[in-house]
Amino acid sequence: MRGTTFGRWVLRGLAIGSAVLAPVGYVDLAGPLPPIQAGLPLAGVGALAVGGILTVRRDWWPAAMSLVAAALMTGPVLVPGGRPAPTAADDVDATPIRLLSLNVQFGRAHPEAVVALIEERRSDVVVLTEMTPDGWRRLEAAGLRRHFPHATGRTDTGASGTVILSRRPFTCLDTVEGNPCGQVVTRRPDAPAYRLGQNDATFDLPSVRLEDGTVIRGIHARPPSLTANDRWRREQHDLATWVRDQSPQTPLILAGDFNASLSHPAFRALADGLVHAPRTGLPWPRTWPEGARLPALIQIDHILTRGFAVHAEGVDVVPGTDHAAVWADLRRAQPG
Repeated sequence: MRGTTFGRWVLRGLAIGSAVLAPVGYVDLAGPLPPIQAGLPLAGVGALAVGGILTVRRDWWPAAMSLVAAALMTGPVLVPGGRPAPTAADDVDATPIRLLSLNVQFGRAHPEAVVALIEERRSDVVVLTEMTPDGWRRLEAAGLRRHFPHATGRTDTGASGTVILSRRPFTCLDTVEGNPCGQVVTRRPDAPAYRLGQNDATFDLPSVRLEDGTVIRGIHARPPSLTANDRWRREQHDLATWVRDQSPQTPLILAGDFNASLSHPAFRALADGLVHAPRTGLPWPRTWPEGARLPALIQIDHILTRGFAVHAEGVDVVPGTDHAAVWADLRRAQPG
């Protein structure tokens, strides 16, 4: 009997803890909250299990508390808000865009596997983050440029390098000093580059405009930490401001490693009004950390669009990197 009583109070304690933790996912602050928010969906699964056990045991009020907490913690990733998926327009004279994005983890992604995946998905535009000079050379040797005559961005020995490749011509909207449009160059050694633990540098976030007017921005945002997240939060909000500053008639695509998930209020604010891909996967799409002993747990790699409908989408594992690739087949959407 004592063991039964002890077990009941342990479950009740977990239910109360879940109820205390659940509102954290709706507070947009810096400090230690962003890393905690990233793990809320997993805590929600645990709260669901606790609620189920308590329900079987007919311990009603703790069961209800745990189940409500589970819904609050998993809701943002299971039922994302924002704009409903639009319908592709049959009469719009615009070529579909097949886009793929991959964080190559300091250029370590297996080059032949990367090229094979890009060719399998028949990608028109590719966004590669954490691109190093050596990683770029190996990808070129593996035939990456075979179908991509247009590329722009920078490589870096740290994590800052981002490259956009396209089958179609483009003009550059955001370039940095020493990075001519249409060229992939190596960051100067004295240029501020991001490495873990540094707070005075950011990643490259290049953007280009295709001939049909579509603006594409490669995203690699700062990762959150348990201590200093003011800059992480500011970058998420700066991206949301950048989206709002674009003309409403401009088709937009943001793709890359956002280092944020739908469990972060700051990312939900960024994604609000945009179409989010990929959304397939059980219990939710997962892109990181790949290659670890545990399976990928959260989605921090995303494609956000405006003016497009998602015709197909997916997540693909690539050997050599801790991120999965995300891709989407985008069709111009019905106006309005």
